[in-house]
Amino acid sequence: MIRDLVDGVGTYLERFRRELEELRRKIAPSPNAEVASPPHTLQDGVVRTAAKLAEGSPEFETLGTVAAKAAGREVGDLVFVSPLKHFFRRRGAYLAIARGESVTPESVADDLEKELGKPGTIIRVRHLVSLPWADVEDGIPTVDAGWFRLRRYSVDELKRLLEYEARLVFYPESACYESELRFLSDQWWLEVDDIEELPPVGSISVDFSAISRTLRFTDVSSKVEQALAVVILLRWEDEHGHRSTWWSRLPLGHRVTLRESLFDWPPSIISGDYYDVFENGPEILIRRYRCSRIQELPSLASKVETLATLDEARFIPEVVFRYLLKAVMASGEVSYKIDQLIYHVIAMDALVGSGASGGRSAIFRRIAVLVGDTVGQDVERRVKALYDERSALAHGGRKEEIAPDLSWDAHELLVRATRRAIDFFFSCKVTGQELARDEFLTFLDVLATTRGTARVRELTERWEELY
Repeated sequence: MIRDLVDGVGTYLERFRRELEELRRKIAPSPNAEVASPPHTLQDGVVRTAAKLAEGSPEFETLGTVAAKAAGREVGDLVFVSPLKHFFRRRGAYLAIARGESVTPESVADDLEKELGKPGTIIRVRHLVSLPWADVEDGIPTVDAGWFRLRRYSVDELKRLLEYEARLVFYPESACYESELRFLSDQWWLEVDDIEELPPVGSISVDFSAISRTLRFTDVSSKVEQALAVVILLRWEDEHGHRSTWWSRLPLGHRVTLRESLFDWPPSIISGDYYDVFENGPEILIRRYRCSRIQELPSLASKVETLATLDEARFIPEVVFRYLLKAVMASGEVSYKIDQLIYHVIAMDALVGSGASGGRSAIFRRIAVLVGDTVGQDVERRVKALYDERSALAHGGRKEEIAPDLSWDAHELLVRATRRAIDFFFSCKVTGQELARDEFLTFLDVLATTRGTARVRELTERWEELY
């Protein structure tokens, strides 16, 4: 550890202690006065003011010079002023001193030295996205899917993750309150770990979703996109156990990104438009769905993780999933059902479109084979109805609304077809029979009519083993 850093931190912490003690002395009642203890808001204000006074002191300026030198920057570089303020506020040094706890310069300097070495390196990131439409059975604390988790958080866990106390004292404009935390603790969250490069100190990055206060799936990383799609591919039913044609949408709730860095603002808490605030607190405004097959999540996630590594199969997680998410998260006052239909049909195109025997009729047959309905022509007619409606919308102008069952039917068929395609590509991979996409489409075409070559018979046996 750099000795100058320890000395600089120690001198600065002493300056903060003096500022805090002086402010407390000024507001302290006279010895004979009978008054209650200062309210928390006043105590928080004292700590916040002491921090601001200390951060304007010569000791803080000296520490900034030492930090710049330790990071290999030019002495006098003012770029560390803001990062150092965030560091002391978020690490908890100010709050610990205010509570009378022991804070050693060595421990704080050690943490500061680690932070100084992070910019420009790869750090761990944890993405949290709430799913306000998901109502998983009680008694299931966490569903671990390997590369992501589906879980709930207690109020105390949310306080720790969202830096509740530091926000209240130093960032009151972004503070979380008990009613909000209780609301968030009642939701299921997608928790996805990832890595990213931390930009150099002084660089500027803008989170436009934080500015606009809107939340779209395009605001999350591709890894979170894929995890969301995996969850949506499970069987979701309404509270009565039905898969209602009057489904609404499956929007994102809140998004939080936790980074291993204390040199910036606390993580932004971005919310979607799925709730409103009433007299008794926030309430969810959309329909909630239950999953009867949540136990399938780890297996499905593992298969998708494998497909993402295969050149011939990654079109499913990278393309099909994206249009599936566009479909289920489409929103609007009137026409969102139309958008849902269109994006579901585009996803079907991405799943089984083109190939040697291209054209709409081939897509109808392929979806029917994947869905596995015993009455294949009935499925073909259902898919044709979806495509006809999409064509009418594309070539005949916009309509104000469509039959609600069309949107749901498109979702139902796409989910079943995509699950089957994932199963089949994965099965071929684990048995050493990696499948090219064109070969997969040809196989579906042949399976829809008659069995042909030895390769098709081999794949047919694999198909029959699965289904």
